[in-house]
Amino acid sequence: MNDTLIVTAIDIGTSYSSGFYSTRSKPKWIDGAHCLPYEKLPTVVLFDKRKKFHSFGYEAVDHYKQLSDEEKRYWYYFKEFHKITNEHKPTELEVTECNGKRLETHKVYGSVIKYFTDQMITKLLKAGFEWIESDIHVVLTVPPVFSRSNKSMLEKAFAFAGFNKNYSFVNEPEAILSYWEHMWSDEQTLPKNVDLNNENGFLLVNLKGSTALISANSTKDRTQRRLAYAAGGGWGGQAVHEELKQFIIKIVGAPVFLRYIDSEGGLFDFERYVEFAFKRFDDNDKINFRLSLNDLCKQEYNEDLKTAIKESPFSHGVRVRSKPDIVSIERDVVNSFFKDTLGAIVSNIKDILSDENTKGIKVIVMVGYLSGIKLVQDAVKGAFHDCQVLVPSDPEFTLVKGAILNGHYGKIPSAHPKVRSIVSQHTICAVVQHINDERECPEHVKEKKKVLIKKGTHVQEGDKQKYNFTMDDICDMEHIDIFIFASPKAETCESASLNNDDVKIIRKERMNFNGAHTMNINISLVFVPCGVEWIISDEGGIVAIGIENLDE
Repeated sequence: MNDTLIVTAIDIGTSYSSGFYSTRSKPKWIDGAHCLPYEKLPTVVLFDKRKKFHSFGYEAVDHYKQLSDEEKRYWYYFKEFHKITNEHKPTELEVTECNGKRLETHKVYGSVIKYFTDQMITKLLKAGFEWIESDIHVVLTVPPVFSRSNKSMLEKAFAFAGFNKNYSFVNEPEAILSYWEHMWSDEQTLPKNVDLNNENGFLLVNLKGSTALISANSTKDRTQRRLAYAAGGGWGGQAVHEELKQFIIKIVGAPVFLRYIDSEGGLFDFERYVEFAFKRFDDNDKINFRLSLNDLCKQEYNEDLKTAIKESPFSHGVRVRSKPDIVSIERDVVNSFFKDTLGAIVSNIKDILSDENTKGIKVIVMVGYLSGIKLVQDAVKGAFHDCQVLVPSDPEFTLVKGAILNGHYGKIPSAHPKVRSIVSQHTICAVVQHINDERECPEHVKEKKKVLIKKGTHVQEGDKQKYNFTMDDICDMEHIDIFIFASPKAETCESASLNNDDVKIIRKERMNFNGAHTMNINISLVFVPCGVEWIISDEGGIVAIGIENLDE
């Protein structure tokens, strides 16, 4: 494992983008980089009239929507600008926004990179995590075919975002190999007898948003080779969404549908809801959509939604349930949304497997949003009985998580990291106090002390120590104070008094008491090359996290 403290991986897609991160001591503990409640955001970038970055994702969509038509003429609104394809095409120096104005391509991409890294930094600062700039390494996912022109532009984008050295690129096959080597053992539903790092070949099927990609890869003798690939639009998740949109338009008409999209918060909110519904669609006979179209139909046509359905070509496969805005769609109709897309997926897989270079491939790994839908999985498994079709537990974000692991562990294939032995040069202690500073009780009503690590203890880099403090008292408490401290001289909590000059306070945390009479405080320490990473959590989750250098 390298010396990077934090690895952030960013996946910029045509329709949606996402960012995740993890720390060196817990590389598999991967969390979303942004502070919003969505795991992925629309790939939409907004610059103001001075060409200064304003916002990204849903915030950009919402702000631009609120601008007047006159103001929109002067703002820079970029969507569907992602042009890094699987072909050796030169990257344009400028990219065109929705109203025809142009801006340097590297600034648009650099703003996306900076957005996700800034969001991660904000999240970690709130948790009390401390680091320096060189501790962060950013990994960007790229297609298997990655031209020099693409690389040059993205290097400028990283420089624009403030990263001159600490970044790297990982293509999709490398990302899945990283995930396979370091995370596959945690996948409970997948076979353990497959070693992607030493196979004659495997097929990576990435069914994402607007585009889809299939690449055949060989890792014989632990050397990665790309054997063949197919890529294109029209058979990703957006194609299925378009079929559903056309289905609704055939029932209620384009004016009603557009008013519905506007009232629901926009097309991106609609698509997010559709994704959620499709992911739940398995072997049920029908799927239920909440489509608030009844009142809009009455306003536009003076008829309700039920009447509109009866007069449409889908009168036998769709019905309105007891609630006027819940539409029940039969399985055969839902299947029709996927028909062309599934046909294209299966056809492209067959074409790849019929290539002279791909003979003997018997493993298909499916990732991307569409791969999480059982109907899609069943279609591929049914078409290729002689292959093992493997789908990770979270296929939508498997590659970006693999990119994080690639950033931690280096190039794939890699050996498992060597573990370094460490002798603790400090005694590390913790004190947890019940505090009541507003009543006549003593200020420290109850105090618990523990030696977490004794000086001279032999540990290994990456070792984790966990400690639990159960605090209970009949008095009404106001606060809990937590001290984690270290001393190069002391061996006990008593000799390492908080008032001693040689004691270094690693963390002081005050928690407002939650009104109960018992609280479980958990403190975890993870040993890193020059110190410890600490985590404080309670029954509600992580309270604070950080790292302390004890080499001084």
